[in-house]
Formats: sequence, structure tokens, C-alpha cells
Amino acid sequence: MHKLLILFLFLIAFSFGNCLAQGLYTAKGYFEESNKTAYQSIKQKQIKGDSLTEEEMTYLSDFELYLANYFQRLPEEEKQKYEATKDQLSREQADKNSQTMADIRQNTYQWRNRDRFNSAFYGIYYGVAFGSIIGLDGTATSGLALVSGGLMLLGPAINPKRYIGISRTTMEAQSKGRFLGLCYGAGLGLALAGTGSETATLNTILGLSSVGSIILGEVGFQYQKRKKIGAGEIALMGHYGTLIPVAGISLLAAGQSTNSSSYGLTIFGAGIGGVLIGRKVSKSYSFTGGDVDAIRSLAWISGAVGITTIASTLENSNDVSTGLILIPAAAAIAGTIFGQQQVKHARLTDQQGSTLILASSGAALVGLGVAVLSGFESSTVIIGLPTAMALLTHQLLLSKFKMKNLKIMSSLNKKDNFKFSVNINPENYLIAKKMGSAGNLNLLAPQVQNPVFNLRLTF
Repeated sequence: MHKLLILFLFLIAFSFGNCLAQGLYTAKGYFEESNKTAYQSIKQKQIKGDSLTEEEMTYLSDFELYLANYFQRLPEEEKQKYEATKDQLSREQADKNSQTMADIRQNTYQWRNRDRFNSAFYGIYYGVAFGSIIGLDGTATSGLALVSGGLMLLGPAINPKRYIGISRTTMEAQSKGRFLGLCYGAGLGLALAGTGSETATLNTILGLSSVGSIILGEVGFQYQKRKKIGAGEIALMGHYGTLIPVAGISLLAAGQSTNSSSYGLTIFGAGIGGVLIGRKVSKSYSFTGGDVDAIRSLAWISGAVGITTIASTLENSNDVSTGLILIPAAAAIAGTIFGQQQVKHARLTDQQGSTLILASSGAALVGLGVAVLSGFESSTVIIGLPTAMALLTHQLLLSKFKMKNLKIMSSLNKKDNFKFSVNINPENYLIAKKMGSAGNLNLLAPQVQNPVFNLRLTF
């Protein structure tokens, strides 16, 4: 009875193996093999009469031999099925290729209105700067500026290869690079101009700001295109690259400095330092673009709190110190640092970050409207009420978004993430069968060294 049971199980396994073996060679499988991209590409070159390399000829010969063997191994039923359905399979393949191209077009970067505006603006600025430097009159400078702006907009059409593989963050890096380069170049120009004539100073500032904008814009574009750093890192470098120079200018103003070169050097040096600080901070934690939106908006609101403090002091005191100028900048820096701590583990999305900025701005406008309608004449109230409403809205929304995201991430971590998979490898049975010893008569079936069935359970 025991031997009969073993024989019965063997017959079932053998029949199942034969069924799997028959499924190895199908009409659809032959069609897919004969339409492999590499083979079809070389075959089309041969049909067109193009010369083939020795490697291509070897590949073509080997692959066609493989296809011939594949077709010979097809059961008669599958051969007839292939002849009957190859036209339908070709149409399905064409539809699949069309869908793939549609997906590629859908994933191609679409130019935004912001991109168009930036290209036109900087192109016009460069044209005005160049016209002023070479001494053109107003009409000629205007015409040159329009031509320059138009050429910037024509960039993707003139050199499309340059823009292959770009994304939104690529354009953001270029935009921030252009802006910061313009500011830092202008600062360097102000520092180098010294006490020359107004025209010479203006031309120096225009020239170096244009050069700085072009260089940093291109550096940002190419670096992001190759390295593809996170949107949060780009935004944070831009934020610190703006915040630190503002703080430096406030410090000079508080010290009542009248040296224009000092202001220029501060803009240039503090700007470069700010970018480096932003990069270092972004390496300490992986901020998302939404996180940085929340940080920036809190910094702006904190700066407004500082301005409210100045307004209150001016209203209530006749002895005003120039040191008050430092308060908004210091408050903005404090808001930035506090915001960085607040958004940790929040993982705000771009939509949540932009909603924070939009809602805070809306609340500020509502507060300003209430102050105007109420007839308040105090500058402290006119500035402070919108600021208070913006801050309250910002904190409420940030708390809501953070709790929502933490809840989602917590539920994902608690989910039972086990996976069960089954891999069937019938070719292992056939290989083992061919490799079996002819004299091994005591075995009912060949020994399978590589399993036919692979069961995997992962947690």
C-alpha cells in the first residue's frame, strides 16, 4: 500500500511536470522573443542594407538560430495558434508601444508659467545690462532687452538636448541660482565700484550681477541635472542664502555704517556663507520641499513680529536705538531654527507646504482688513494683528498636517508587512532529468538539485 501511494504521487508530479514543460514553448512566447528590441533593431539595419559590425552579425546569427529552435519545439497546436494570431499580437504590440510613448510624453517636463516668466525676466535684465554697459540709447537698449528675453524663451527649441531629463527641481535650482547670483554679483559690483561716478557704479553692478546670475544659474541647472538632490535641500540653500545677507546688512545698518563697499562685500560674502550653511543644515536632516515652505513662512512671520516690536517701540519711546534694526533679522533667524525643529518627522508634502504659505498669507490679509475696518490708527495694531493671525493659522495648520502625516506613517509601520511568494521553475526538473544517470535504475524519478518550487515567506 505504501509503495502504491509513492507511485501515485510520482505519477501526479510527473504529469504536472510535463504540463509545465509544454507551457514553456507557446505562440505568444515565440512572438515576444522574435520581437525583442535588440534583435529587431539589428534586423531593421540589415533590411535597410546598413553595414553590420562583426558583433552584430554574430548576435543576429545566434539569435535567429535560437528562434528557429524555439519554433521547432512548439507543439503543433501552438504553431497553428501562432499563425492564426500573429497579426492580432502585432496589433497589440503596436498599441502597447503607442501607450509607452504616451506615458513618456506624459512624464516629459511641462514648462510652467513661472519658468516662462523667469526666462523672459532674466533675459530682459541681461539685455538691459549689456545695452547700458556698451552705451546704447534707450530705444536700442529696449530692443536689445526684448531680443535677449525672446532668445531665453527660445532656448528649449534652439537646444532641446540641453533640457532632456530635467525636472521641476532642475528648474528650481536654476531659478534660485540666477536670483542669488544676481544679488551676489550686484554686491560684488557695489564693493568694487568704490567712489566712482554713478554711471560707472551702475554699469559695474549691472555687469557683475548679470555675470553672477548666468554663472550660478548654470551651476544650479547642471548640478541638479546630474546629482538630483532633494527639493528641500535646494529650497533650504536658497532660504539661508537670502536670510544671512539680510542679517548682515541689518548688522551694518545698526552700526550706522555708510561705506557702500562694506554693504556690497557683506551681501557677497554673507550670501556665499548662507548657501554653505543651508547645505550643511540640509545634510543634518532630510527636509522635504513642504518642510522648507513651512520653515520659510515661519521665518517671514517671525520677521513681521520683529517689525511689530519696532513699531511698538517707536510709538512708546522717544529715545530710539539703531539696534532695533536687528530685531526683525534676529527674529527671522530664530523662526528659521524653531521651524526646523517643528517640521522634523512631519514630512510635509509640497501641497501641504504651499497650503501653509497660502493660508498664512490669507489670514494676514484678513487681519489687515479687520484692522482697517475697525479704524485703528496705531501702526502696532495694523502690523501686529495680521502677523498674529498669520502666526496662529500657520501653527494650527502645521500641527494638523504633522499629526496627520505621523498617523499615516505609524499605521504603515504597524501593518503586517509579510509577503508570501511562490516561484515555479519547471526547467529545473527537465535539466535534472537530462542530467540523471542512465544506470540509476533504483530511482523512480530524477534527483532535482535545483527545486521546481520555491516558497518564500518574508516579514
